[in-house]
Formats: sequence, C-alpha cells, structure tokens
Amino acid sequence: MRGSFKQADAGAPGSFPILKSKSKDGQTTIQSSPDEHWIPKNSNEEPLKLNNGVYPEVKRMLKKAGHLLVTAGYNTATARMTAVASEARYVGNGWMPVTGLTPEEAKAAAVFINSTAGRLQVMSNAGRILNFPTYSAAETRNIRVPNIKDDRIRRILADCWERTKEMEVPQFRDGECEVRAWWDEAVANAMDWEIEGLVRLRSLLNREPHVRSLGYNQYADLKEE
Repeated sequence: MRGSFKQADAGAPGSFPILKSKSKDGQTTIQSSPDEHWIPKNSNEEPLKLNNGVYPEVKRMLKKAGHLLVTAGYNTATARMTAVASEARYVGNGWMPVTGLTPEEAKAAAVFINSTAGRLQVMSNAGRILNFPTYSAAETRNIRVPNIKDDRIRRILADCWERTKEMEVPQFRDGECEVRAWWDEAVANAMDWEIEGLVRLRSLLNREPHVRSLGYNQYADLKEE
C-alpha cells in the first residue's frame, strides 16, 4: 500500500476507500469505517480510459480486500479496536484484511478478536515496543478463533456484532465499559465458558500499566489485591 499508493481526495477519479487510522479518532466502532481515499502514485488519466475507470493497480489491490480487518499495530492505551468488520470489503494501511470470509463470519470473528480472549492473544504476539506493538501477517495467523463455520457459534457472535456495531467504543485506557462486557458475554455463551473467568481477565487487563497508562501503585484503586 505505502509503496505503490498515495492519499487522494474523496471522489477523485480512480481512488478507493481504505482504513488507516488507529488513533483515538480512527476506528471507533466494531463496524469498519473508511477514513481515507488512496490512488496509485503513478496515476494518470489514460489507464482509467483503458480500464473502465479503474486503475489496474487498484483492481489488483482490491482482490485482497476483506470483510474482516485486523490491526497491524496499535497504541495499547489510546486505541479502541483490534479488529473491525462490515458488509463491504476493504483494504487498509495498518489494518490487515482477511480474505475468504463471508460478512457474517467476519462479524463473528471481529467480536471474538475484540473480546478479552482475543485481545490477550493479540497482545501476546511479538511487537516492536510494549506500548505500540506491531504485528505481521505471520504473527496474526497465530490468533486462535472459534469455529465460525459452526452455525450456533457464528450466529451468537454475529448477532452481538449487530447489536454493538453502532456503539462508540472507549479507548483501552478508559477501562471497563458496556460494549466490551457484551462481547465477552457473547464469547462465553458461544464457547460454553464461565463468564467469571473473562470478567476477571478483563479487569486485570484494564489495570495493566501499558493499558491504563498508570503504574499499579500510583492510585489506591490500582494496588494489587
């Protein structure tokens, strides 16, 4: 993406939408929200005329688009999402598209990856620095997800995506919130897990210094029990 394409104005001939930002103003819901338009760096009008208004480079790139996109790196305190999904297929800069999934499968996977079980797996992969880890496609392949081909599992998780798709998700450092509790509850129901385990892990994750941006002993409510 960065080597062959550049940012363009929305609506520029031959441009296409992408997901880019992971900051506090980037992806704020579990539903994908394109925030930039890009175009080939060597763009000119002739290829558009020859290919029905589509640059050949863009056509090749969009073959890699997916209904599910997973983060390729994020600030562990100020970001909000580890994965997003939608009915439409997108590519991203800093977001990795996962191909071969239906929209419903992508929605189910997004709920799991954003749940406590998914977040902990994302954070366990090797990163560049502790508070802004980066991930490669090879590392992301190590994330274990439920069998989203199973009708029951897929339905429970995808239904949760539908219920929460328009809810603005707080930054990680804001800690406990309704939407993440709903994701964990859906995962527990889908996997037949005890919800108490996910609640405890979510609480511990919320207290992590690189998530909360505070040391354990800075404030009384953060002291270890």
